[in-house]
Parts: sequence; structure tokens; C-alpha cells
Amino acid sequence: MRQQKGIVLLTAIAILAAITVLILFLFEGTLLTTIETRNLQINAQLYQKSTLALKQLQNEISTTNVARLSHHFYPCLVDHIPEHQLAEYLATHWQNQYTKGCGGQILPFQFAYFIEQLNEDACAQLNNQGQHITGVRFYRLTFYSGHLDAKLHLIIQTTFALAVPLQSICGQIVRQTIRSGWLSWREIQTTV
Repeated sequence: MRQQKGIVLLTAIAILAAITVLILFLFEGTLLTTIETRNLQINAQLYQKSTLALKQLQNEISTTNVARLSHHFYPCLVDHIPEHQLAEYLATHWQNQYTKGCGGQILPFQFAYFIEQLNEDACAQLNNQGQHITGVRFYRLTFYSGHLDAKLHLIIQTTFALAVPLQSICGQIVRQTIRSGWLSWREIQTTV
């Protein structure tokens, strides 16, 4: 009789342990689902608010010329950064860009940006509302935004061209025509 009580007790303890482990796994799954849902919501907000801030910045830049860009955005202008060095550059310089006035906050997000001077093309024509202007300088805007609490971030790069009077003369008869405004857009995945 005593052995049966011991077996019943061990069986009851084993069943309770199995139920406890099952409940713990369910709580863990619920917790992970809640965290993932929160991260997805923050990511969606980050993307939405970042693209809004980027569009405002694009509107401000698109109403400028090279001289105004060089003067008004001077602290934000940098030389070309190779793509393989971008993550390292952002990790070490993005807070510096923010403090130089090349950034802002849309709570709970903080953003910073810099403008790379790429190259010039004396043979390119900029089509600006039907007017063809010869001589183009290309730029790339890199926009970095992140959540102040979470380790979520977003990097967007856009390129644009501005008409510029160039000293060099184009030797080609056929010229490449580029529309004015923003030329390309891409999101970069990195582990900054």
C-alpha cells in the first residue's frame, strides 16, 4: 500500500511538473508574440515618421540651387562615402551630424542626415519644367533614423541632381537628359 502511495505521489508530481512547464512555454510564447508585435508597430511608426521627415527635407532641398545648398547645408555636406564603409561611418558620425544641425526629432524617434557630393557631368542636361540646363552635379542624401528606446533604425538613401555652371565643356553632340528632382531611392539594411 505504501508503494502505491509513493507511485501516485510521483505521478502527481510529474503531471504537475509537465503542466507547469507547458504553462511556462505558453507564457513565453505569449510574451515573445507581444514583444514582436510591439517591435512591428514601432517599425511601422519609424518608417512612417521617417519618410515624412525625409519628404520635408527633400522639399526643402528641391527648392534650392548649388550655391544655396553649399551654404545652407554646409555642415551636412560630406565627401563620397563608399557603400562598404557606410555602416561604420554612421556608427561613428551620426550623433555628430545630429549635433551639427543635420537632424532632428519626431518623438520618440531621432534622425540625422548627410549629403554626399558625388560627381559632375558637363554633358548632362537637366530638364527643369521643359527648360534644358547643361551641367549637372549629383548628390546623395543619406537619412538615418532610430527609436530612442529600442534598437530599431532605418537608413534611406536618395539621389538628386542640381544644375551647375561648369568650367569644362562637353565634347559630345548627344547629351543625356536628366529630369530635375529626386532620381532614386533605396532602403539599406545594416546592423548599425
